Amino acid sequence: MKIDLSAFKQSFLEETNERIAALEQGLLQLESVPTDSEQLNAIFRAAHSIKGAAGSLGFTQIADFTHVLETLLGQIRSGSAGVSGEHASVLLQAVDALRELVCNIDSNAPMSASTRAVMDQITQASMSLAADKTQSAHPPPSHCDSPTEPANARQVLPQTGLRRARVTVCPRSEFFVSGLDPLLLFRDLSRLGESEGVVADLSKVPTLAQIEPEKCYIAFTSVLQTSVTDDEIQDVFAFVEDTCAVQVTDDASAPVERRAAAALPMAASPRAPDTTQTQSKGTASTLRVATEKVDALIDLVGEIVIAQSMVKQLVQAAGLPPDSALQNAVSALEHNTQDLQARVMAIRMVPIATAFARFPRLVRDLSASLGKNAVIEIEGGETELDKGVVERLSDPLTHLVRNSIDHGLETAQERLAQNKPEQGKIRLAARHEAGGVIIEVGDDGHGLNAAKIRAKAEAQGLLRAGETVTDDQIHSLIFEPGFSTAEVVSDVSGRGVGMDVVKRTIDSLSGSISIVTQPGKGTTFRIKLPVTLAILDGLTLGVGEQRFIVPLLSVAESFRPTLKEYKRVVGQGEIVLVRGHALPMIRLHECYEIPGAERDPMRALVVIVEADNGRVALLVDSLLGQSQVVLKSLEAHYQRIEGIMGATILGDGRISLILDIPGMVRANGRGAPNLKPADAA
Repeated sequence: MKIDLSAFKQSFLEETNERIAALEQGLLQLESVPTDSEQLNAIFRAAHSIKGAAGSLGFTQIADFTHVLETLLGQIRSGSAGVSGEHASVLLQAVDALRELVCNIDSNAPMSASTRAVMDQITQASMSLAADKTQSAHPPPSHCDSPTEPANARQVLPQTGLRRARVTVCPRSEFFVSGLDPLLLFRDLSRLGESEGVVADLSKVPTLAQIEPEKCYIAFTSVLQTSVTDDEIQDVFAFVEDTCAVQVTDDASAPVERRAAAALPMAASPRAPDTTQTQSKGTASTLRVATEKVDALIDLVGEIVIAQSMVKQLVQAAGLPPDSALQNAVSALEHNTQDLQARVMAIRMVPIATAFARFPRLVRDLSASLGKNAVIEIEGGETELDKGVVERLSDPLTHLVRNSIDHGLETAQERLAQNKPEQGKIRLAARHEAGGVIIEVGDDGHGLNAAKIRAKAEAQGLLRAGETVTDDQIHSLIFEPGFSTAEVVSDVSGRGVGMDVVKRTIDSLSGSISIVTQPGKGTTFRIKLPVTLAILDGLTLGVGEQRFIVPLLSVAESFRPTLKEYKRVVGQGEIVLVRGHALPMIRLHECYEIPGAERDPMRALVVIVEADNGRVALLVDSLLGQSQVVLKSLEAHYQRIEGIMGATILGDGRISLILDIPGMVRANGRGAPNLKPADAA
């Protein structure tokens, strides 16, 4: 039977990208602890797994490249010096080249000149290590002659220094379904020594009528004359360890009859270990599902939530007794729907470590190119967020980290002159807080220079000379399009493009970003995000006959203002005084031309919400309660509307708009007023 290997390409790409990321992370850790043998073995296994999988699926460029990479890793692993700085740089270049090969897997183009150059560097490094070992004063003893090993620990062939190792491979039933070929495994095994042949165990093969073509029933045994260790033999099977059991033992018996491995003769071998009873234990506990299928499931659950809410409201309107059978059934339906919703949403949740993983490499390379000494500390990588949110966070976090290194951290000489440690620190942290997620990107550098930012803002016309503004308002100017305080334009900064994009991206995720900075101590960017965008906790507002939803994460407080707290300022509009702070007031009924709304602020309510490093007051008629709502995109079905995040369907069937607070503030041109409470009196 011929298996269509193209069906496994997507799984190969996903798994290979994960292994490349593991390679990179392992290499960065080895720079700190060069002789960490456990980490080095893990890196070797990752490279070997990529090579094996690529070879099985016919991706020869990737297989050839990783074979050369594996050779260098093997040379390093067999030595005692560990990974040097020079080798680490070559290996990290190899990771980049490997990523390029994976990205170009569909192009069928020849290997690029830059990738071949990296391949040559790897080969030269490998040859250099081999030469160093050859030039040693005393050649290392073979594995078989190690003085620390008992004489009877391993059977040695006479006068050859080789051992005879019996390798038994017992594939599980799903082995062929995974696109694997045992012939390729034994070809790799034959590179470690001279194979005496391969014998097949047919004892598990059922009758012809019972055979399922996609299942594997055969186990294999090969005897190898070799000088390598058991671990090195096991490494050949590292990338299939989830789909087969491998046993390596010493063999002192007479050689088996010589046969070609490719023939895989159908002769019975000594009984292989029975894996049928333990098959379920080796089966993977995870299942890869296309994102589109998960999204469709989430949409369907959202519709179920809306339908359940409608049923509940209809039953309540019927005036049935609370303990009636129908009321009890609706309560059970509500409970099960909420449980279903939570479980389905959990499917899309991924640890934010998937986004954080790229930054140790970025900090290493960028700090080296800028001549700075920096290290990154990562906390809270296990914090989970919606997959869509994590993917869209990658670029904003990258820009913030690059800015922290370029603008935030001083050079090593400047730090020493300020009695700071020579090595600067970048901190990347995440945690759950108040129903959302807080992400912090900080540094221990010189902090933001408010005077320099103000001078630049006045030069660009963003501030009037002598205008009274707070430090927080000055700091927030770095998010303005085209704003930059860099004196020299470089590949990293100076063009005024980036921080405004960071702000827009965070706003589009229904989040907020604020700045905490201390001169000489450093700067921290604090991002506040909802856990998911598909379903959010919202506060329902009544304005006339209309209903609006405001994300609960944005709500600070609500109250009915008194005459002393409400002011109208010439040239500034309406404001509300909250504990000595003047906040601009936005009338929702004027924004959306809603008739019948309460216009007297002393009879209406104000809801204080956070927006753009500050707060504004929304004038509404009433608060109608808190609930979870299913977010529906207007942009997908109609068009994008500034100040509107999306819409949802309420329990009574009416459509309610979900407010995008930062967008609404921008659309109304309202910001924090530049006056003190005394000025407003």
